[in-house]
Parts: sequence; C-alpha cells; structure tokens
Amino acid sequence: MKKMTLTLNCLFHLSIFLLSIGGIHADAANPEPSIAPLNPAFVQYMQNAGLKADSDQKDEFGLGEIPSPIDYSFTKGMHVRLPFTREGAPISYNLDDLGEMSPVKNQGGCGSCWAFAVYGSLESTLLKLISENRDFSENNMKNTHGFDWGHCDGGNRDMSTAYLARWSGPVDEIDDPYSTISDTSPVGLTIQKHSQDVYFIPDRDDSLLNDEIKNALMAYGAIRTSMRWEGAQWSDSAYFNYSNAAYYYNGTYPYTNHGVTIAGWDDTFSASNFNNTPGGDGAFLIKNSWGTTWADNGYFWISYYDKFVTNCAVFLAEPTDNYDHVYEYDPLGAVGNIGYGGTNYVFWGANIFRNTTGNDHIIKAVSFYAMMPDTEYTIRIYRGVTPGDPDSGIMAHEQSGTLAAPGYRTVPLEPPGGNIVVPDGDYFSV
Repeated sequence: MKKMTLTLNCLFHLSIFLLSIGGIHADAANPEPSIAPLNPAFVQYMQNAGLKADSDQKDEFGLGEIPSPIDYSFTKGMHVRLPFTREGAPISYNLDDLGEMSPVKNQGGCGSCWAFAVYGSLESTLLKLISENRDFSENNMKNTHGFDWGHCDGGNRDMSTAYLARWSGPVDEIDDPYSTISDTSPVGLTIQKHSQDVYFIPDRDDSLLNDEIKNALMAYGAIRTSMRWEGAQWSDSAYFNYSNAAYYYNGTYPYTNHGVTIAGWDDTFSASNFNNTPGGDGAFLIKNSWGTTWADNGYFWISYYDKFVTNCAVFLAEPTDNYDHVYEYDPLGAVGNIGYGGTNYVFWGANIFRNTTGNDHIIKAVSFYAMMPDTEYTIRIYRGVTPGDPDSGIMAHEQSGTLAAPGYRTVPLEPPGGNIVVPDGDYFSV
C-alpha cells in the first residue's frame, strides 16, 4: 500500500482555481461568501506593465518581483506564535557567520530574483536544521512555474510556493544549470525534497516590531522577502550607499520589484550609514542575487525603516520518502481569497478525489492554505462518496487543531484515523 499526502486548498482558503471543482457550504444563518478584490498593487502593476516584469535592467542586474493578486494587507501587524521562542534576542545575528547560508549566486539580467530568494531560504533552513548543504536549480523554477509570465518576466512568493507544493521541485542545480537565456528545462528530473510547509510571516506595522522575523531566523534559517529597488547599483544614489552597502527606500512606488533573502540583523547598524537617513538605527542583513563582486561580497543592509521588507516566508523541506502520491486540483496554488469578510463565520470547503492509481492508498496527511495566524481547522475525510456529494458515504476521520503560522501547511493525520485505506477505484472526499 502507498502512503500519500492529500493536497487541496480548503477550509479557510480556497484558490479561485478550485471553485468550479470543490464544494462550498455557507451556513443558512450566514451570508453567502464572496471573492475578495484583487491586490491593488497587482492591479496597478498590470496596468503599468502588463505581462512584462518590473525587471528593467539596472546595469547588468535584473529584478523580477511581481505583486501577488492576493491582498495580504489584512494580516499586517498580526503576530505569529512560532514554536521557537527566545527571551531577549541578541543585538545582532548573522546566519552567514554561523555557516548556515548557501553561497551568493548571480541572476544576471533575468527577472528571476524571486527564485533565488526562495532557495536562499530553503538552502539555509536545510543547513541550519539538518546540516545538509544543497544547491537547487533556480533555472527549473523560473522555466516551469506554470504561470503566464515568461522565464525572465518575474514571480513571487505564491508562485514559488505552488511550484514546490505540487512537487515540481526542487531539483539539483547540476541537473538544470542556470542560464538567463534558457526558457526550457529537462523533464523527468529527480525531485530532491518535498516542501510540505511554507510559513508566511505577516507584514510589520511598525519598523521596530521585528520579533517574528528575528525568531524565525534563529529557529529555522533565512527568510525570503521582497523590497523595492530604485537607483544605481554600482554607485551611490538617494536610496543606496554603495560604500556602506546600506539601502533605505522611502519613495512612493506602491509595490515591490525585487526578491531577496534575509540572513540576519544588527540593531546598532547606524542610521548615518544610509544616504537618505531613516528614523533610527537598525538594519536587516540581506543576501542578494547579483554575484559576490557586488556590494559587500554580495550582501547588503536594508534599514528597519524601509517602506517594504514584505511578503516574508520561511521555506522548509522534508525527505521525499515521507509521501509518494499527491492528489490535487490546484497546481497553481493560491491565486485568490474567498470568505465572509468577518471573523465570526464558519467556512467549509470540499474536494472529491478518486483513487485511479491501481493500488490501495493510505491517507497520511492533508495540506491546505491557512491565511491567518492561529487558524482553527477541522478536517473530515469521507470514504465511498458519491460524485458531487462530498459528505455522503462514511466519515472515516475527523481531526481539529490550530495552526500558529499561516502559509501552505500540512497536517499529518493522527492515529487511529491516520491510516485510512482507500481502495483502488474508490471515491473519497476531504
């Protein structure tokens, strides 16, 4: 019998992609759910750029961060109870000094920063948590992400999460080496890890409220984030002091355009190091993807007071023998929100699957997107259901809990229900 992870976007968030496939239930006492408006930054980006990334070359370096169509601003300032806590974080912290960062890479003039930012996090978390040194292929992610953007037209946190969640990667760099002109990748490459959890860290609502970022860096490793890059890259500008490798943006652009990786912090990094003086001391240490000859061996500092440092996420991975099959209807992951616009409603969603693999399967886990900290969930699994009726048949398992960190999350099923056998040919629902 095969193990499996059952992947679907249900309960508190469904991707719009799923609405014609899954079932939605609104309690009679509640209003009908509605689809949330698109992220205003995404709308403005599309009006300004269309399907052309905001990756205009500055010197030989590309950018490439595209705003997500999902508006995450409702989580701004929310706090995450990470499983790791430490009283009194140190004044400074540097994952590179600890040997827990992979080497600086170079994206060239391609708008692929978002892929480098993600693997800057994933390669670091593997180093920190299990002392495993890996080099994953950004080329494969930029070429096979599955969205309408071209291979150098950019991406974002949601696109990379979808690519990893459907087990399209990561693959090794040696199997698909990076090239700015490559727009195709080999098929049938060995997937090296399963990313079953991606923790989304809500945006800060105060420049000095950095506990979630600091705790995540100490607990797991580097963090993928996005910023707005404006000005020169090889010399001083209003926003960048090249000699001090110090950047501070307080301009008027409403969206980010560059994905980078947070590698540490220094509370005492002087405000005088920046050309455009921020409101106080303190900066995050940033690993960039413009090669080791740029700035401070490829690293720079971004002020705590910068307008952005947003869309933070920690990318984690597990061995590929954890599960050997994934059921899903949503290869593009989270592309929108649906709900009631309030906090006192219960929302149910369902998907029906059929085991057509030729083998019996044991359901081991359920994956879905949790969009807020402390998301409460109840999972119900039905066997022998009738197509179109997800709660028919026999309820084989029910399990409830709370997820402290939002993001793409996987919940292993508890015994005894965690060994649900689905015979070949059977319909089942979650």
